[in-house]
Amino acid sequence: MKRNLRIFIITAILFGLNGFDLQAQNVLMEQDVNADTVIPDFGKNRKHFVSTFYDLGFILGQSSGGSDSVPAPSVMAGSSWNLRYGVNYKFKVSNFYSLLLQGSYQRSAYHFKTEEPVLSSKLVTNDLAAEFSNRFNFGRRGDILGYYLELGASASYTFMNKSKVEEEAPDNAGFDRLKTSMHGLDYIEALAYYGHARIGLNRFVLFGDYRLTDKLKSAAGYQLPPLSVGLRIDFGA
Repeated sequence: MKRNLRIFIITAILFGLNGFDLQAQNVLMEQDVNADTVIPDFGKNRKHFVSTFYDLGFILGQSSGGSDSVPAPSVMAGSSWNLRYGVNYKFKVSNFYSLLLQGSYQRSAYHFKTEEPVLSSKLVTNDLAAEFSNRFNFGRRGDILGYYLELGASASYTFMNKSKVEEEAPDNAGFDRLKTSMHGLDYIEALAYYGHARIGLNRFVLFGDYRLTDKLKSAAGYQLPPLSVGLRIDFGA
């Protein structure tokens, strides 16, 4: 009996020590892995994001102004366009709202209707622009741009311009066509201001741009159409 009691006591002590040891090991191996996890700030749906884009837009409407003796030139629909390449920086304020800063280069070409002997006539401008815009996000999304409405305003500076006219050569001139190119036209305003509206479908963006100020000085005698619409491809989506 005493022998059995000793065996029981020794066994109980050994199991108790073993259980204490196992408990100590469990406590030592407890870790909070979330405390070491760092959520990145940079990404399509994160706090900061930078992307590049390319726009193709078509100029709508007709020139205004002119007079009975010198009418405003008619803009050719579908042939007048603007191309824009730029960089966007997005700062996410909330899941619904973001602020954007944009820098871009734009080339615009206005093609005018002509009559013989003039074969073609166009006005080309090259601009640098800075834009501030507001983005309103819609729907649930992961780390993608998703669906959004964007409203913004920009200022542009025309650093280069030219006018090109192609005419039929007079009879017996010794050549077929006469091309005239004029650079640095002084009747083009250097600064212009725009309003912008965009609907984003992740990578693809439908946009409308409206010029709020005159593009030409009064010496030109007419004004270019202010509206253009088109498609943007966002390479960061």
